[in-house]
Amino acid sequence: MFKKLLVLCLLFCIFILIGGCTPKTSLEGLPEAPSNLIAELVDPILTEVRVKLVWKDNSNNEDGFIVERKTSSGQYESIAQLEPNTTSYIDDSVSRNSVYSYRIKAYNDKGNRISNEFQIEVPIVSTSFEDETIQSWQPRGSGVSININSDVAKYGNYSLFVSGRSSNWHGAQIPLLSQDGVQYLQPGNTYSIKVWVYQNSGSEQKITLTMQRTNNDRSTNYDTIVWQKNVPNETWVELSGSYNVPTDAIELLLYVESPDQSLSYYIDGLMVK
Repeated sequence: MFKKLLVLCLLFCIFILIGGCTPKTSLEGLPEAPSNLIAELVDPILTEVRVKLVWKDNSNNEDGFIVERKTSSGQYESIAQLEPNTTSYIDDSVSRNSVYSYRIKAYNDKGNRISNEFQIEVPIVSTSFEDETIQSWQPRGSGVSININSDVAKYGNYSLFVSGRSSNWHGAQIPLLSQDGVQYLQPGNTYSIKVWVYQNSGSEQKITLTMQRTNNDRSTNYDTIVWQKNVPNETWVELSGSYNVPTDAIELLLYVESPDQSLSYYIDGLMVK
């Protein structure tokens, strides 16, 4: 019996020395993989867009981080090399109407470990008001005011407050076909459009999302995207629908209106893709 135990002990020791610890020792010295990677649009105004990445640094022995990005049909490529202890990065080289995936590598002279992947879609047109400007929005109608407001917001800390309305078609509008020589929506294509609205009149109200279209012959059409959506008091509601741009369109103005001619309301989070 003693000999059998001795043999088992010897075999166990040989296993530990030769094979049992190999998986662990091969990873010694590597930095821990970053985790909790997320990506979000930063102040996505009409003419520029950026993506902010944030992650958790789980190691104390990295030499730095490598940010990698790929498109939906491409391969991962390095777009930035960052210092140790970094936990965020802003990518300002993205294109609209694109889908990107990101991952972060923590590296040192022993090798690297990779974070989770995070995918984000960059829309064709989007607006937020976190830079505290009205961006490309315009007042629609005589006496209408549009101002940045911090009382309520769907995203971040700011929204656009629309007041001074005296007709149902009064409100806030934004040009979508083109602006400053940049073509955003292409005639003949179909797009999804959404924007969030909020009102605090004390009762439920109806709000409509409309596209004013000017054609080659200078005629004007008013295309309804969302008709008189019920918006409860003090509740953010999404107005969303699809829109096919007619081939003869030369100007598009998206606007928010209400049959209550004096209703004031808030707008946030426009996205077209």
